[in-house]
Amino acid sequence: MTKLDRCWKNCLRMWKWVSEKWEESFAAIPASERGVIVSALKAQWLRDHRFTKALDEDCFFCQYVGANECSMCPAALIDPSFHCADHDHYCWCWEPKAFYRKLLRLDAKRTGKKKP
Repeated sequence: MTKLDRCWKNCLRMWKWVSEKWEESFAAIPASERGVIVSALKAQWLRDHRFTKALDEDCFFCQYVGANECSMCPAALIDPSFHCADHDHYCWCWEPKAFYRKLLRLDAKRTGKKKP
């Protein structure tokens, strides 16, 4: 497995778990506070899966690039219009379920596998 494949695998695993833990009632919480909840869920997943080395932004994609370099993000390489903080469609900290679905679509495009 390549480093990039491992990056995608871990990212999808983490976001699957976060989206499963996300409760619809959280949508009523102000957006700024939702980010705190999502960040805490990400940190919990990383601890539970023994990722002891700090990741940039607790993000496998940021870590892969080596910095918060959005244009080089593995997801942006699949879809140049991708940005993890797309507030209108799938912002990671406001809409984690939509964000996970977006990642699944990008991964399907990347691998040539059927869309979920």
